[in-house]
Amino acid sequence: MRGGLTHGLCVTLGSRHLALGGAGIRILVIGFPDKAQGLAFQLGLQGHRALASASDLRLALSSVDESSPDAIVLNAIPDVQLKELVRALRKRTSADLFVVPESYSEDELVYYLGEGVTDYLTRPLTPRALSARIQALHSRWSHSDEAVVRVGDIELDPANRAARRGGDVIPLTPIEYRLLETLLRHRGQACSHKRLLEEVWGSTFTDRETYLRIYIRFLRRKLEANPRKPRLLLTVRGFGYRLADVDTSAAEAGRELRRAQTRISAH
Repeated sequence: MRGGLTHGLCVTLGSRHLALGGAGIRILVIGFPDKAQGLAFQLGLQGHRALASASDLRLALSSVDESSPDAIVLNAIPDVQLKELVRALRKRTSADLFVVPESYSEDELVYYLGEGVTDYLTRPLTPRALSARIQALHSRWSHSDEAVVRVGDIELDPANRAARRGGDVIPLTPIEYRLLETLLRHRGQACSHKRLLEEVWGSTFTDRETYLRIYIRFLRRKLEANPRKPRLLLTVRGFGYRLADVDTSAAEAGRELRRAQTRISAH
């Protein structure tokens, strides 16, 4: 182990601080140096391999390139800088992004989920609770070698985390992809809010029905010709959601969406 480090110890590497916690999840904590280093140290004690980086954009992106993290925690960063970091990170990596904001806002929750953030957390938050949420998500999606899944003209490639419709790539965030994959695997079945939250995010997320509503809305915008009158992603009132089982529903929804896109581009 580099420099003789042992479990849970922290060492400075230039502008970065490495906290080793065995063979756990690779986590990059970005924020003000002292706070980021402290949280990385605590996550190291939980058994993860945690690296801390300052919130400077250049340094943060360099840390991502060097460490290839499974999860990134953005800790108490001012809003303007946080938005810049999230946009840049989402373009740079498919790692799960966990935002621990300076203050919680419902409007900001919707904004950050729309930008591809996995979880938008509230304070107070203990390192153990944060570790549990990261672990729950990672354990569900860390491996996938299953065959391509198809319904109508929609195709999911689990090995490459890619989604296509009629051969064209559907631009999905990591959580949008996971939610669509889960619904596809249970197509025709009514899936409860709790079941979807557990299967997509993990058992520690079952109180996050707001996340589910927001992400279903995002998916409908990308998959339905008229998101207000969905034909593919259906609501089961008071229970959850269902993906239409009939292949023609998906194909027709795709044709309608392409017709709508053509009309928009013509104007």
